[in-house]
Amino acid sequence: MNSKIFVSIALILSIVTCAILGTVNLSAANSTQSYVSLDDTYYLYREVEPNDSIATANIRISQGNQRINERVLIGYVSQSDPADYYEIYVRAGTTYKIKLTPVGDNNLDLYLYNSSGALVSQSKSTQTGMSEHITYSATTSRKLYIKVQNTSGTANCQYRL
Repeated sequence: MNSKIFVSIALILSIVTCAILGTVNLSAANSTQSYVSLDDTYYLYREVEPNDSIATANIRISQGNQRINERVLIGYVSQSDPADYYEIYVRAGTTYKIKLTPVGDNNLDLYLYNSSGALVSQSKSTQTGMSEHITYSATTSRKLYIKVQNTSGTANCQYRL
């Protein structure tokens, strides 16, 4: 059998198996949403544009036994693209710690919204270069949205989430 065909069949079977086992919910993705992209070299994830609203938020999914929210995500905001959104799924009875660290001497704010766009929690500092933290204890299982906001006024701000 041709090796390209074998790899394609194996990939399709893997995706179908993940969907059946519930590790990837293929029907949950909004057609405008993108999954964050994996950079195996550094074990990091990178944002995928556009992710400037709840409707276009990057989706963070589980892969095997490793949850993406335990890995580092790299993103950028600027004056022309001041906000990034990420969709996460929280489970009732679990406490989540979200940390936003600007790279360099920038000022970024961190927000957590529900699916209706109502503010659930926030972390805002007026000092540049400071990390922002949100600790959230989920009482119900649901989707929430993380927002990273550029408040430094600089042209380009890199961050780690």
